[in-house]
Amino acid sequence: MNKKTPKKHSTLSNTLFALKWQFKIAPGYTVFTLMQTVLGDVVTLFEHTFLTAYIISCVEKKKTLTDVLYFLIPVAIAVFIKLMLGTVFDAYIAPGEREKIQMKMRMRLYEKAASLELARYDDAEFYNDFVWAMQKAPDHITGAVGAFNTLLSRITVSIIAGAYIVSVDAYSLLILVFLVPFTYFSGRAINKRAMKMQEEIVPVQRRSDYVSRIFYLADYVNDLKTGNISPKLEKDLSDSTEEMRVIVKKRQKPIIALNVATNSAANLIIGGVYLSYLFFKALVLGKFGLGQLLGVYNSTQTLNGKVLTAVSNLSEFQNHSLYISKLRRFSETENTMEDNGRLALPAGGDIVLRNVEFTYPGNSEPTLKGVSCSFKKGEKVALVGFNGAGKSTLM
Repeated sequence: MNKKTPKKHSTLSNTLFALKWQFKIAPGYTVFTLMQTVLGDVVTLFEHTFLTAYIISCVEKKKTLTDVLYFLIPVAIAVFIKLMLGTVFDAYIAPGEREKIQMKMRMRLYEKAASLELARYDDAEFYNDFVWAMQKAPDHITGAVGAFNTLLSRITVSIIAGAYIVSVDAYSLLILVFLVPFTYFSGRAINKRAMKMQEEIVPVQRRSDYVSRIFYLADYVNDLKTGNISPKLEKDLSDSTEEMRVIVKKRQKPIIALNVATNSAANLIIGGVYLSYLFFKALVLGKFGLGQLLGVYNSTQTLNGKVLTAVSNLSEFQNHSLYISKLRRFSETENTMEDNGRLALPAGGDIVLRNVEFTYPGNSEPTLKGVSCSFKKGEKVALVGFNGAGKSTLM
């Protein structure tokens, strides 16, 4: 069989593919969860940051309660709607929608699997992608969509917070120009090291999980009771645990050091230098009041936190993309032979094969060679062999 080199897809392409897939299955759910995530975080920003700053400004300027209510009431209504919609959606709508999405995604995969020629199942690489797609793809499709919603929310909140900061004090833009790249690249360095540690742990963890399964699966009870394998398995489990401990100890030190250094530097910049600068402009120069000072300071803290968490959010896309790529390779697989149903098969009688040989187009060696057998009508037959031996081809 001709094997085409699988087309490689970027993380962005796979994320958009996930969005498209879920939107086709459940457009209302997809749009609502996006709006719920983004608008919910925006409402929280107004509630915790801008509302507090506005109330303090009103007190400073000795404004009336009516002036406070002009801003307080709309924010309170928005918070109420957010909480009510979120509660109703999460309790009554989301569980059923998630189940529907999972079911319809798996049905699409089953339909694709049923349409493929049997020869595909003798291809070990294809079969591996098929198994991964069936087991993991639906979870990673919804996971990628959720990660996209979260990232878009963090970007939106960061833009609003940044715009507020600059509107109050344009010179704060200089702080943001330094702080945002510093936070981004520091978080990226931490995340890169954490992913490297995880990559080293995963194979050891799988080995440990495999040994653990032997102790509780019924398939291995006889071996455990009649054989002397328990000490060996216990040693393997202990060695795997120690190996993971060594990896964590080795990799975690620079991660902790970098994390402490990043947080210390950010706190020094925001809580030390920048806060002192804001107090100087508010109290000495009188450029703005304490309410705006608090709003700008809290917005800067929010912006810094959103940028830092957005970096870790990016690693989620890479993880989901790995599985979505396997799904796409499976879904883009095409048959090499066409069957339009023009060949009539006999309705009954025995099937006899004598020295049958079969070679797929493009292969130099036959998949089947020297096959001789007979099957009587109504006879039950079992074909046994390792993956790729040609069982599906023979059928």
